[in-house]
Amino acid sequence: MKNKNIQYGIIAGLIVLVAMFVSVNLSGNELTYKQSEIIGFGGQFVAFSTIVFAILNHKKEQGSISFGEAFKIGMIITGIATAFWVIGWLIYVSINPEVVDAMFNKQMDMIRSSGGSEEEIAKKLEDAKTVMESYKNPLVKIVVSIIEIFPTGLAITLVTALFAKTRKR
Repeated sequence: MKNKNIQYGIIAGLIVLVAMFVSVNLSGNELTYKQSEIIGFGGQFVAFSTIVFAILNHKKEQGSISFGEAFKIGMIITGIATAFWVIGWLIYVSINPEVVDAMFNKQMDMIRSSGGSEEEIAKKLEDAKTVMESYKNPLVKIVVSIIEIFPTGLAITLVTALFAKTRKR
């Protein structure tokens, strides 16, 4: 069972890596920032659909599945995909550090064009600069990367485990 879950996790990890690289590489050039976000999050949902397949496959093979078993399967896949995402992002930004600067510059432009008083805009810009400085810390980068993907996998795991569990008779 665990070997299959690892395989599903690797597949999910590869899918999120492809979605990440496509969305980051096309952002600002061929795609708008919103479109690249859609590709990134869409890739996460496609990747985490492997959780559904893994849980339903286990249920089919075993005849039943408990919430705990389903949750464990989903968390294994989520953990592997999250590791792929974090490691892939760290490698990517170490090779292309200008990507992070471009993302923050895009965020600064969005803040400037968002409207509001000069004080509000100045405060938001200062907050963004603080975030940019803290993002230079690798630990912060890792935590932010985990926060970007893990909740999606957790949510899909919880929903699938709730609906797939077999009631004891």
